[in-house]
Amino acid sequence: MDAVALVTQFLDRMAAHDWPGLGACVAEDVHRIGPFGDEFTGRAGYQHFLQQTIEALDGYELIVDRVVATADDRTVFVELSETLNTNGERRRTPEGLVFDVADGTITRVAVYLRKSFAL
Repeated sequence: MDAVALVTQFLDRMAAHDWPGLGACVAEDVHRIGPFGDEFTGRAGYQHFLQQTIEALDGYELIVDRVVATADDRTVFVELSETLNTNGERRRTPEGLVFDVADGTITRVAVYLRKSFAL
């Protein structure tokens, strides 16, 4: 599977709340760097973090705008937005993510946020 297909599958599994399917896309020692200084290393911890976080969000919606790989198919850039209900309004947060891929799995994820806005 090429890197774009792998990352797309990961995002599809995240949107579907398919945590085992999502976990199958990442390396055992995956490293995630979050936008708030948070970091996770390891498949189980990352999978648990995403499950706990996303399932707690009211009206969560993931929209993927663009998925592009580098020429060597080892790094994938994603533009997406996450939308949820908070404080009585619907808010969207545009994001940029960078995925490193090796040996058919995601080995590193870095998340960059833009300012959220009300819909």
